[in-house]
Amino acid sequence: AVLTPSVYCLAQLIVSVPFNFTAAVIYQSIFHWLIDINPRGESFIYAILISCGHFMLMEAIMLTVVAVLKNAMLSVTFAMVVLGYLFLFSGFFIPVRDMPVSISWVPYVTPTRYSFDGYLWQVYSTQDFDVSGFPGAVVTGKTLLDNLYGITDVNSWGMFGVLLAWIALFRVTHYFFFYYDVRAYLRPPTASATEEGPTKV
Repeated sequence: AVLTPSVYCLAQLIVSVPFNFTAAVIYQSIFHWLIDINPRGESFIYAILISCGHFMLMEAIMLTVVAVLKNAMLSVTFAMVVLGYLFLFSGFFIPVRDMPVSISWVPYVTPTRYSFDGYLWQVYSTQDFDVSGFPGAVVTGKTLLDNLYGITDVNSWGMFGVLLAWIALFRVTHYFFFYYDVRAYLRPPTASATEEGPTKV
């Protein structure tokens, strides 16, 4: 009986993977080729895996939030706060180097910051771009990443590994909160209750 929460959480994860992966394939099959973001097969596969990882990350975070708050309205409200945090501090809207010193540490505890850097490096570092208005002028993707986002050298697959680690962290956190909620139902019946038998009316 003690293993029941573990089996439940593990089964929940296993069931969600095919759904999230299928959604990521459908999304990237349209988005990636629609704008011809990078023709390399590795970049396409990486984009699918990153999208699937983001789906699983949000799922893990929301499971943890629901397990803690136990209120539908509060959970939905807090989910909007989490989404804003993940978008704002990933480094896309505001590069990390341009953030005020007082909050410059926040991106380092933001899961999407690492996957965002990995995705940008995987997609743009292998490409060269023509400069509009200057025939024959070419700028490399690495130069753009350095100038725009301060990204100079990133192990994109390592960043994907960091994303998986964040998913695992939130899944384990959800398990402990879930176990805390259901632990009372896992206790075997007491000896006195077993000996007395059913209560007669």
